[in-house]
Amino acid sequence: MTIFRVIWTTFNHQQLSFKDGLTEIINGNVYSYYLNLAKQVYQEVEYKKAATPMMLMSRFKSLRVRYYGSKGAVLIANTLIDLFINTRILTPVKSYPLQTINYIQEVLVPETAIRLIFEDIGGNSSLENARNIMITDFGIIVIVNKK
Repeated sequence: MTIFRVIWTTFNHQQLSFKDGLTEIINGNVYSYYLNLAKQVYQEVEYKKAATPMMLMSRFKSLRVRYYGSKGAVLIANTLIDLFINTRILTPVKSYPLQTINYIQEVLVPETAIRLIFEDIGGNSSLENARNIMITDFGIIVIVNKK
C-alpha cells in the first residue's frame, strides 16, 4: 500500500471526528488561528485586494500544508469540499468575508492538516506545535509526491 493510500484511508476514517470540530469553526463557536488570520487581512485591506494572488502569496508560508505535500493538500481540500460545500454546511454567509472555496483553502485545509499532524505526533503536544511542524517540516511530502 502506498503512503498516499495510507493518508487517504487514515483521513477518511478521521474525517468524521474532525467534521464536528471544523463545523464548530464554520459556525463561529471555536477559535481558528487561520480564520482569524484571514479576517485580519480582510479588515486591514479592502475585500478585492485581500483576495488577490499577491495577498495570498504574502500569507502562503502560514497556509501551506508542507507536511503532506501538494497531493495531500489536494486530497484534504477535495474531501472538505465534499463534506462542507456540497452538503451546504459551508455557505457564502458563513464563509464571509471569504468565498467558500477560499474558506476551504485558507481555513479548513490548514485546520485539518494540523489536526492530522497532532494525531501523527501522538496527540501529546499542542495544535500550535502541530502548526509549526506543518509549515516547517516536509513530513511525508517526498513519499506522497513520488506517486
